[in-house]
Amino acid sequence: MSKSTISAIDAIKNHYISEILLKELFVNITFKSTKKIENKLINLVNKANHLNERELLKYMYSYGYAVKYDNYINSNWVLKEIDLNDCGVWPLMGGLPESFTNGSVVDTANTIKPYLEDKNKLNHSLSRLLYIENLIPYAEIITKHIPLNVFTGSIIRRNKLMIPKYITDTKDCKYDIEDGNHRAVAMALKGKTKIKAFIGTRIYKNPYVYY
Repeated sequence: MSKSTISAIDAIKNHYISEILLKELFVNITFKSTKKIENKLINLVNKANHLNERELLKYMYSYGYAVKYDNYINSNWVLKEIDLNDCGVWPLMGGLPESFTNGSVVDTANTIKPYLEDKNKLNHSLSRLLYIENLIPYAEIITKHIPLNVFTGSIIRRNKLMIPKYITDTKDCKYDIEDGNHRAVAMALKGKTKIKAFIGTRIYKNPYVYY
């Protein structure tokens, strides 16, 4: 897939679909047909396309993270295919231990795989792994219509305001996943290495905010 320049509004719209509309669809994953899922995803994208720029900016601003809003609107964006080995998940994603999330997506997938193969190893704090497992059959079709949102330059993993100070062993990756972490891990568990993503690159990184 070749690079394709997109706008911050496109990235925000993608975030809206993922965080609001997709969660409504997958609150209880009971579907079997990927075709049925795809039709629903197309409807979600069409629904989001009817939102205007002001509505999308208001959504992102009211989401509750000023730094997140700033990252989105003050970055240049492209759409392209990237390698999951180059992507780092959000530290402590889904309440998982730091050791599960301080490497690449593929590292995270390899760490959680034994727990999914032997459910006796699971406990309450690892129950999120079952959600990831349920996503595996649908992860590829979801990402076809709703790419990941990622940032370059360790914007997530080296952010002084967003990541707890006690996280010290987080690996620097080419891309930090801002939105779509669970889907990315599900894709890795499925054996996929490539994924479509909206890639944001900060125009300026203030040293007061970023390491």
